[in-house]
Parts: sequence; C-alpha cells; structure tokens
Amino acid sequence: MAIIKEDMEALDSLTAQYQQTLQGLETHRRKARFLKSALSKFSAEIMSSIFEHVCLGNSFQSKESIHAIAIASVCALWREIVLNNKKCWSTFHVCGTGKQTGRQRINLRNLTNLFLQRSRDHTLSIHIDCRTIPRSTLTLLMQEAHRWESVTLIGRHNFFQDSEFKEKYLGVNSFPALACLTLSRGRCDGDLCVLLEQFGNFTTVPGGVLQSLCLLEHLTPSSRGKFPHWKHLTRLELHRSTPDNILDTLKACVDAGGALQYVELVDITVPQQGGQINEPSSPKVTLVALRELSIFLGSMRDNLRTRDLPHRLLNYLTLPALTSLKLHASGNETPSENEWADPEIAEAFFTRSKFPLEKLSFFRTRDISQTAHKFASPRFELHRNFDRCGDDKWDTGL
Repeated sequence: MAIIKEDMEALDSLTAQYQQTLQGLETHRRKARFLKSALSKFSAEIMSSIFEHVCLGNSFQSKESIHAIAIASVCALWREIVLNNKKCWSTFHVCGTGKQTGRQRINLRNLTNLFLQRSRDHTLSIHIDCRTIPRSTLTLLMQEAHRWESVTLIGRHNFFQDSEFKEKYLGVNSFPALACLTLSRGRCDGDLCVLLEQFGNFTTVPGGVLQSLCLLEHLTPSSRGKFPHWKHLTRLELHRSTPDNILDTLKACVDAGGALQYVELVDITVPQQGGQINEPSSPKVTLVALRELSIFLGSMRDNLRTRDLPHRLLNYLTLPALTSLKLHASGNETPSENEWADPEIAEAFFTRSKFPLEKLSFFRTRDISQTAHKFASPRFELHRNFDRCGDDKWDTGL
C-alpha cells in the first residue's frame, strides 16, 4: 500500500506539472492570437512594412533569430505577405558554430540558399562571418556578389586564397552594387590588409558606388595606398584606431579629392612609451565638406580620455562645414579625465573651423556649451544626455 501511495503521489505531481505547462501554453496561445488579431487590423502594406523592420534582425545564429521564417509559419496570410516581400529575405547574418557537423553545414547552406532564392533580384544587406562558414555556403554567397549592397566581412577563409575564387569572382564589375562595406579581421592574426587583398582591395567595384566604409581595426599605410575608393566616400567609421591612424586615413580621403560628410570614431586608442602618451606625428587635416563628427570614447586602459581629446585629435582638425558634434565619454572616467584639460585648444578648434554649429551632443561629458555657443548658428541645439543607442534620453535646449 505504501508503494502504491507513493506512486499515486508521483502521478499527481506529474499531472500538476502537465497542467501548469498546459496553462502556460494556453496563455501563449491567447497572446499570439491577440497579436495576430491586432496586426490583422492593419492593411497588408502596413503589415509588410512591419515585417520588413523585424526582418532586419535575421540571423542564422539561432532559430529564434530567423524572423522571416518565424513570421511565415504563423498563418497563411502572414506567409503570403512575407513571401511576397523580397526585402524580408534580403537582410541576414550568416554564421556557423566553431565545430560544425556535416548536417549543420548542410543546414547552413540550405538556409542561405533559401534566403537568396526568396530575396530574388533584390540587393543584399548581409553580415558574413567568414571564419565559421563552410566553403559551400561561401560559394553560394559569392555567386550573388553582384547583389551585394551592404556587406560586413569578418575574418578570413582559405577559400579566398584559391586561384579558382579569384578567376571566378574577382572579375570586372564583381561588386557592381556595393555601397556600404564593413571590415573586421575578427580574432585572426595580422591586420585588415590581408582581408582586403583577398578581395583584390575591391578594385572591381565601379568608381563612385562604394560610399560608406567602416573599419573595425586600423589599416596599415600600404593598405591605405592600395584601396581605390577614398575619393568617393561620404561616410567613414573607424574603430580602435590611434590619432595618427585616424589623421592618416582622413588625409588619404583628402589627398584623393574626397568629400567626407560623416565621420564616426569609436574606441580611439593612444600609444604609450615609457608611461607617456605619444603626440600625433601626422599633419593637420581640413575636411571641407564634413557635416557630422561623432566620437565615442572607450573604457579600456589604452583608450583616449575626454581630457586628452583636444590636444590629441581636435588640435589637428579643421572642419569649416560641421553642423553636428557628438561626444560620448566612457563610464569609468575619473572627474579629472572627464573635462577638457586645454580649453584654449578647444576654443581654437571652434575658432579655426568657424562652422555653423547646429547640434552639440554630450553623454557623460562635462559641459563645454559656453565655448561652443560662441560659434553656433541661430538653430543651435544642445543635447546633454546623448546616447549612441538612441535619442530617448536627450535633454534638449539651453
């Protein structure tokens, strides 16, 4: 009897667990039905736009992140809408795990092929982690290189070294639509020059097409000299670069006759020798067309601090057309590191540039608005709580 009683109690406990699970599923079902019902009140055009926005986060890293397929699985109406919208399938992040089984490699290839087919002739905005993708998947992506519009390339792959790859995919006009390029060596040895060389320094991109470049590590001088698109860039984003690297890269644009309009500098690093920060050795640079400069200072030990920004960087720049300046300090700066140590240099920067400043934005940076306000336009705005992830924290007005 005791054994039977224990078995009955165990069954009761298991039944209670199943009932709790069923209640949870019913709750989720009601929420899904409510969401579907709420969205179904919108027109097909509005729902298609909503799905487009959601699908910007398509990633093959996990099933939960493959939003286009998830939407297509909800109901016949949603499936029809998402299948008819090529944009929902034209943005995706291709990556694999470190050690893939044969089945995983096949699944990644099939998934990539599905998105390429359903995006049809639409231009592609893709993020490719070359370190984790098998050759078969890379081959599929390269076959559609004529549709690449915005591409992030991380790391290297032996496939790019093959003569077959260069003959097949690096011919004339290999990347006719490539307008936005982001490069990172990932954790591979060396610098970005190896990745650039694998793609022939993108010399086959037609002149004037590539206008936005983001470098997640710095380029060597020789690599800068081989890259042919400085003249046509309107947007440049540099990560983990020293002031010298930054100034030399900006000078490459100027020397090529370029007209940059937007520059973003992230996690500026400062070389130190004997405990002292080295002064930049690069010449001063004038960017006649630059309208927006955004600077995000990192929290690592080798990152530039707010205190050193004027004499390490701003002192070397003249920006006569600037309308927006954004400064984002790191969260671990001490009070002495969080103020401009050389206000006269900062004022000289504003005086020298004489730009019609319309917007000055701060985050975790002490107020320099009095200096900036002297050179502001009548439409000047001050944002003291600027945040890189959005503008919901902004405090406008003087």
